[in-house]
Amino acid sequence: MKSSISIITLLLFTTNYIHSQGNCLNFDGVDDYVQIDSPLSGDSDFTVEAWFIDERTNNNGHSRIIGWNGFELEIAAPNGILRFYDSGTWLSTDINIRDDQWHHVALTREGTAWKFYLDGTLLLDLVRNRTLNFNSYFRIGSRYAAVAELWQGSIDEVRVWNSALSEAQILNNKNNELNGDETHLVGYWNFNQGIASGDNTGLSILDDSHLNSNDGILNSFLLMGNTSNWVSSEALLISNQICLSDNNFTGAIDSNWDNPLNWTEGCVPTSPYEGNIIIQADCEISSDVDFVLLVASTFTINSGVTLVDYGSGNWSFAGTLTNNGTLEKPSITNTGTYKGNGILVGSLTNDGNIIIGSD
Repeated sequence: MKSSISIITLLLFTTNYIHSQGNCLNFDGVDDYVQIDSPLSGDSDFTVEAWFIDERTNNNGHSRIIGWNGFELEIAAPNGILRFYDSGTWLSTDINIRDDQWHHVALTREGTAWKFYLDGTLLLDLVRNRTLNFNSYFRIGSRYAAVAELWQGSIDEVRVWNSALSEAQILNNKNNELNGDETHLVGYWNFNQGIASGDNTGLSILDDSHLNSNDGILNSFLLMGNTSNWVSSEALLISNQICLSDNNFTGAIDSNWDNPLNWTEGCVPTSPYEGNIIIQADCEISSDVDFVLLVASTFTINSGVTLVDYGSGNWSFAGTLTNNGTLEKPSITNTGTYKGNGILVGSLTNDGNIIIGSD
């Protein structure tokens, strides 16, 4: 009997920066899918990666990214939850990923160790005693057992390895195209074919850029226009690593909160945040950033530094907010501790502690 396990709940927001660009394949959610002979065999260790953007306008129905015998990767109804099937159980991240953004997903299996990554961040680290059988085909954009639960949106950079990549390898590779001859790589479909949104009626094969040349067959694609066709991709343009660690804003590039190069960890803090943040340079927020600081976490604005939020996001602090500089935010909710000798321009709804003059 199939069962379902829910593991983690997380709120995402992402930041986009340029790396490189090509084409991808858009699926209409009606009858489009790609079928490919399996590059794996037996009960192999593996890594599967893909970039995707879900363009479904509602949460009705499951949407399969990859369908394989005993292994499925999908966005599930009714809440747009990203999850995978391990030949016995659906394992869920509880993350609603129907946000009209490009995302990178990677899943690794080494013996009984399974790891699930979203945008370069490890979300699930599991021990699962499962037997798989990869001696068949797999599908992109559809279930394995039937042409159903079809993908609506675009998919790019599908990669299959016959080993479990490390977290560092996934991070280092996810925003770059491969050569096709990397160690343990057994299938690589980069989708860089056709004329974006043009007449591609003669291109019904998805080229495998690996040395094996294990090409896929396109089924039911219109191959003209902006849907059901080869279209321009922004997959490798995206750098949206989830950031949950101690992190300082240095202003190394500019004053933009949303620029990951301004942060010591190379990523923008993700809400809800557990860790310690220090604002070391003048900082401006122009987007609508919702920010929640969890209990036992700290947020510090150094002396002489100004943090200005021009957006309309909601800020809530259950940890400790220390303001020794200037904080300009129209409204903040404090259920933890607000302290410091700095200036607050805005209102503070307080259900916690206020300590004035302390640093």
